[in-house]
Amino acid sequence: MAATRCYVSGRVVDGDGLPVKGARVTFKSFRRNGGYVTSGETSTPADGSFRVPVDANADIEFWAEKAGVVSAHHFDHACEHNGEMVVGDIVLGLGGGSSASQITLTWGDEPRDLDSHLTVPLPAGGWEHLFYSHRTGTGANLDTDDTDGDGPEIFTISSIQDGRYRYSVHQYSGIGDFHSSEARVSVVGGGISYRIFTPPSSGAMGDDDVWRIFDLDC
Repeated sequence: MAATRCYVSGRVVDGDGLPVKGARVTFKSFRRNGGYVTSGETSTPADGSFRVPVDANADIEFWAEKAGVVSAHHFDHACEHNGEMVVGDIVLGLGGGSSASQITLTWGDEPRDLDSHLTVPLPAGGWEHLFYSHRTGTGANLDTDDTDGDGPEIFTISSIQDGRYRYSVHQYSGIGDFHSSEARVSVVGGGISYRIFTPPSSGAMGDDDVWRIFDLDC
């Protein structure tokens, strides 16, 4: 029997609260017998709005993305059959006046667990390693540790320190390798996308592989 449906609506906005046109909004509806189904809006209109059908009474996960910039993932419980549910605004990116930067990792369903790693310089010298078990450090933090595919994992750097930043991705576990992962890393500052990285075309080794993406001297 087909699942019953309800409808979830809201807006995608930027860090300044302005609507985002052309954003993709994705919903996962998790089913009681395991697994999930996806639905979404492929391109928001000029007012940033969306209205998406999801499984009624299901736990849902949803997020927005555009041009390599990905919002935080949100979680909720869907409404009753044929009901309407408003989730408000999904914030995509940083405000234009922000001095912060974000590094966002996304990937496909497999490998299920890719991990973001960032080393940040310390004012007194040396460096600090931020990753899934040490998420907050000097002027930077990691929002979440995603272990079931897709991402995103987002590092926000709120204050730049003098010295070298290094960002890498570790394949912790899962089927396939960086080549098949559909991984993308975007670097955003002040709401502007500066660079998008994709895995190299050769050399991936599967579990326990490390993809060193960049060193940045500040």
